[in-house]
Amino acid sequence: MTTAAHSFGLRSSCSPEEFEREIANLYASCTLEGVGDFYFAIEEDSRFVYLKFYDAQKQILHKSSVHLFSLSGTSTSTRQEVKAYALNKTTFLVGTSKWTGLCTLSVQWSTCIYTTVDSKKVPVGLRVLRNGSKHSEQTSISKSGLSRIRNGTPGDFTLKSADGESISVHKVVMKPLWPFLAAAMDSMMVESTEDSIDLPFPTSTIEVAVSYLYGQKLSIKFKDAANLVVMAQMYDLPELLEIAVRNVKDTSMDIRQSLYLWKRAFEAKNDDLRDYSAGAVKILMPDMSKSELLDDLDKEELVALFVDVSSQS
Repeated sequence: MTTAAHSFGLRSSCSPEEFEREIANLYASCTLEGVGDFYFAIEEDSRFVYLKFYDAQKQILHKSSVHLFSLSGTSTSTRQEVKAYALNKTTFLVGTSKWTGLCTLSVQWSTCIYTTVDSKKVPVGLRVLRNGSKHSEQTSISKSGLSRIRNGTPGDFTLKSADGESISVHKVVMKPLWPFLAAAMDSMMVESTEDSIDLPFPTSTIEVAVSYLYGQKLSIKFKDAANLVVMAQMYDLPELLEIAVRNVKDTSMDIRQSLYLWKRAFEAKNDDLRDYSAGAVKILMPDMSKSELLDDLDKEELVALFVDVSSQS
C-alpha cells in the first residue's frame, strides 16, 4: 500500500480483482523500500514483459508504456528462478544464476533500455542485494543494498583522481545513478581498452561521491564538502549537492575555510554559497593579513571577492 502519488507509467483505475488479473502471468517482482512492490508481468498472448506498480489505496495501476524485454529464447520452466531487484524507481536488475539484465527506464516509464550485464560480475552483486543492507542513511540510494556490492565483487571501471589515485567502481551501479559517467562511458571520452576516466578532484572528494552512489555511510570533511559543491554541480548529482551545502553551512568556519568555500562557490557559480561565504569572510577578515589573502586568491578572484564582501550589509 502506498500513500504518495506516483507519476511514472500509464495510469488507469484498477480494482484489486482487476490487478490480480493484470499480474496473473507474473515473471518476477521486487520491493523498493519506502515506495512499494514492482511487478514484471508477461502480457497476455505475447512474450513481452511489462513493468507494473499498483497503488492499492487509490486503486491506480501504473504500467510501462513499452515492454522491457521479450522472453524469446527463455525457457518458461525457469521463471521461478528469476529474481528482480529495484535500484530505484526507474532502474532494475532482472536475472538468474545464468543471465542478468539491466532495465533502465525513463522517468515516465515511456522508454526502456535493456542491457545484458557481465554475468561473471553481476551475479555476486545480485546475491548481495538479495541479502539487503542494514545500515540507515538519509539519501535516496542508501536503502537499495548497493553498499554491499562494493565489497562483494571486484569493480570493472576506474576513477582516477587529480592526485594520481585510482578508485574501482562497478559500471552496473554507476551508469544508472550517475548520468555524467554513463554518458562518458558510452562516448569517446573513455578508451574502451582502459575502462577509466580522469576526474579533476582529490581522491578524498571522489571517495565521498562514490560512497554516496553506493549508499554507504558518509563522513565528509569540510574541504571535501566544499569540493563537492563544484563536483556535484558539474556532474549533475543534485542530492549530493544538497548534502554538501548542508555540511558546509553546518560548519563553524574560520577565515581559511570561509575563503576556501568562497573560491569553490565562485568556481561553481553558486550564488547562494558565494553570498554565504562572503558574509563569513567579511566578519573574519580582520583575522587574516593582506599578504595571506593575496596568497590564496588570484587577481580575478580577489576583485570578485571584494565586490561580494562590499555588497554584504
